[in-house]
Amino acid sequence: MMTPLKVMPLLLFMIILFSGMNQAQTVDEILLKFQKRHHTYGSTTLPYHVFKPDNYDSLMHYPLVLCLHGAGERGDNDEAVKKNHMATIWALDSNQAQWPCLIVVPQCPINHSWTNINWSGASYLVDNTPISDELLTVNDILDSLIREFSVDTNRIYITGLSMGGLGTWDMIVRYPNRFAAAVPMCGLGDTTKAEIIKHIPIWNFHGAIDNTVPVIYSRVMIAALEKSGRHVVYTHCKNGDCTGMNDIELADSINAGANLLYSEYENVGHSIWDSAYTNQFLLPWVFSKNKSQVVAVRGDNYESKPEGFTLLQNYPNPFNPTTTIQYSIPQSVFVSLTVYDLLGREVRKLVEGVQAAGVHSVEFHSRDLSSGIYFYELRCGESSRIKRMMVLK
Repeated sequence: MMTPLKVMPLLLFMIILFSGMNQAQTVDEILLKFQKRHHTYGSTTLPYHVFKPDNYDSLMHYPLVLCLHGAGERGDNDEAVKKNHMATIWALDSNQAQWPCLIVVPQCPINHSWTNINWSGASYLVDNTPISDELLTVNDILDSLIREFSVDTNRIYITGLSMGGLGTWDMIVRYPNRFAAAVPMCGLGDTTKAEIIKHIPIWNFHGAIDNTVPVIYSRVMIAALEKSGRHVVYTHCKNGDCTGMNDIELADSINAGANLLYSEYENVGHSIWDSAYTNQFLLPWVFSKNKSQVVAVRGDNYESKPEGFTLLQNYPNPFNPTTTIQYSIPQSVFVSLTVYDLLGREVRKLVEGVQAAGVHSVEFHSRDLSSGIYFYELRCGESSRIKRMMVLK
């Protein structure tokens, strides 16, 4: 039986497998896969783009990635999708094959902002700053997409750059139970709210010589989270020491369950997007996170506390030859996890026996199975859950 912290050895295999494939599509080709819409909440109307996986199946549950653009992409056009890799990286065919997901990219109007703060100040207090109409509308867009699509609400992720980086920090404080992970870039947050968001996996990026949004904003936010009891993985620079971590060290940290990472790029200004969004470890890290595992941090120790009986969608899906099935149980109970074919015949018994409360992961190898649809059922006492998966050879 694999524990959640041991699921990630697939990481290096996936990186090698998809290395060099990310440039196969042009931005304009990817843009064609996004649908342009408008959404009104109260007196605010926002344009937004939504991406749906090519082989979308309403019987499956998909992660959703929310992308908040910077000040330069405001308006009512396609710029928020096309620029800075923020939206396109998740939509690449090579990444969708591994991590099929929904993507939503709202667009802020010209002369408006995701947050109601004065950028000339070095900090702000959420308690003294009402949430913006724009972010209220973004949150309502999320609610509408959950009603429309088959969204895995345990795996909703948020990222944003510059003005959107600030919006990302603001959103996770306003809605601390909504997101499974956050990736803010070159933003600023309310350091007094570190305790509220210390359970959320965060990977924060900033340029060390950023003259637009000074790097001190990220440094103090990370310091506040560290003070709250979280362990920080500094991938590049820490307190002026930019020796950094090599790929093997970083992979080892992620494999060990790193949930707070800080990447400060030496001698780089505001435009860090090429390096940050194409970081080979970012997507595997993001898609490994889910809300069914609530992380309480005490120093360097991570304790898994399941919120309830949950069966997650396997990932990757479709898959060949291996996929991971993750589930959580709130108490010690007799558990069985079984794979069936379309005719209801048992294909494989993956788990059978009493298990302790916690989050559990099982690796399933398709070996002698043919391509097609299969079902996996989790039974815990008198309760059961069933999900569908696809073998694609």
